[in-house]
Amino acid sequence: MCAETIVQATPEILRNRFFATTDQDLMRQDVEGTLDLFADFYINKHLIISLVELIVVRLFPELGDGANGD
Repeated sequence: MCAETIVQATPEILRNRFFATTDQDLMRQDVEGTLDLFADFYINKHLIISLVELIVVRLFPELGDGANGD
């Protein structure tokens, strides 16, 4: 149901280009496959850590790798 909502919420011209098809069932299957990744605890943990790291480095660039010239 979530995959179908995502497909329906995407503008037609964008989804036709992104999925390279006009078949909405195929689009829904592709979205379901992508959403299955978020059911994995290990992937979610790394995704959240990466997002937090990105936000922190954007707010405080001196905390990023190699920013101090070492």
